[in-house]
Order: sequence, then structure tokens, then C-alpha cells
Amino acid sequence: MISEPEQGDGANDAEGGGGSPYEVVAAGAPETAPGARRRWPWKWIAATAALTSVLWAAGVRAADRGDGPDLHGYRLASSPCTPTTLKPLLDAFPTGDRTGTPADLRRGSALDQATCGVLATGANTDPWLVQYDVTVTVELHKKTDPAVEFADRNHPTTKASDPVPDTFGGGPGYSSTIMVSADSTDHVVPVAHLGDKAYLLDGLPSRQTLTVLRGGAVLTVEVSASEQWTHTGHPSVDSSGHFVGAPDLSVDRFHPAMTATVKRLMDAL
Repeated sequence: MISEPEQGDGANDAEGGGGSPYEVVAAGAPETAPGARRRWPWKWIAATAALTSVLWAAGVRAADRGDGPDLHGYRLASSPCTPTTLKPLLDAFPTGDRTGTPADLRRGSALDQATCGVLATGANTDPWLVQYDVTVTVELHKKTDPAVEFADRNHPTTKASDPVPDTFGGGPGYSSTIMVSADSTDHVVPVAHLGDKAYLLDGLPSRQTLTVLRGGAVLTVEVSASEQWTHTGHPSVDSSGHFVGAPDLSVDRFHPAMTATVKRLMDAL
């Protein structure tokens, strides 16, 4: 701690022997009379220290913030699955019960994410019952731009032939066809006018996924359908192994509702 220098006696002050070696005199200030005590400009020192502290704190915040991707103001304050957000899809499903799943919210310094959904029961087409499962996933990347990862995850399907070692029983020269695309689907369709980039993954008729990139946000809505046998015993199968009289599980008719749901989700975040 720096204390104010003590005042010496008049004789020593007059001779300059008792003055502080750290005296500060403002430019243009009148000379202090001999023997008078010169005081530190504490108000100016305090103001300078406060300003330095503010600038340092701002610098730390800027360094922490870095050059992360633009989140467009998106925040995960609560579950993104609300009746209002999911209304386009819920209205598109046949009349039936709806059961929501609690949101799994996770927040971190680099990534905030949420997963939630709803299970909708379709109309009962005796002896079958169709159920629609909606899953919503939101990822907010605060440090690293997810654009490259998004492109890798959702690039259009390609085929590659790779040699298979003898241990797999193929023998020399044997090759296998590997389908490369998102989530093991075999059809990736770009969707225009939705976020920065958007893709529809429709490899399976009973499962469709719409995923959208906007800045540092990745939003995904998946719809899948399944049937449930409601009678006792087992359903009959045909020569191809398919259930006889099973309902149509195609969900491609829900594409417009999925797009509308994603747009509502982007507005609600």
C-alpha cells in the first residue's frame, strides 16, 4: 500500500530534503509555496484505474467471444417443442392422441443443444394403428462455424467401391458398394429458400428428415411412422415378407408441414 508521504519540518522542506521523490504536478499548475505539502491527485488516479479495469474486462469478454458464428439472436431458454411451433405438423397428422416428450436441454461454453418431440397417434384403421414420431433437434454453435460439418454430414449420396480383405470371405478383387450420406439414408435433396442451407433426407418412405443451417444454428425436424398390430395373434405376411393389409407409412406428404414447422421454430428461438 502506498501511503501519503509525511510532512517534514519546514527547514528540510525548504531545502528540498523532505519532499517526496514521486511528487506529481499538473501542467500549468502554480508552484507550491516552500514548506507546503504537495498532495497526490487521488481522484485522477482512481478514475484512471477504473477506466483501465473497464477496458480490461471488455477485452476479456471480447477474447472469450472470439469470432464465433452468427447465431442471429437464437437462444435456448426453454423447450423448442410447443403446440404453436409444431402446429403445422400436428394439424397435418390424422386425428388422434398427442404425447409430448420433455426437452433435453444442454448448455455449454461452445454449444447449446436441445432435443424434444411429440408422439402422435393416427386414425385407427382396424386392425392396425399408425403412430407418427416427431423429433426436433436444435444446436447453437457459439465458437466454431458448423458449416463444414453440416456439408459433410448432409452431402448428396455417392457410391464407392472398396476392396474387402480376404477375412470377409470375398477373396482377392472382391469389392462392396458403400452408400455414403447422412444418417444412412440414400437420398439427399437440397431445399431452397430456407436458412443458409437446407436438405431433405428421404431415404426411407417412413422416415423423413429436414435439416437447416443458419449461421451457427443447426435445426432438424424428423418425422417417422410406424404401425402397430391391435389384434391378438400375428398378422399375415405375403410371399415377400410384407404384412398383408398394412397401412401406408409414407410420410413424404408431410414435407410442406415440416418446412412450415422449421420456419416457426426459427421465429420462436
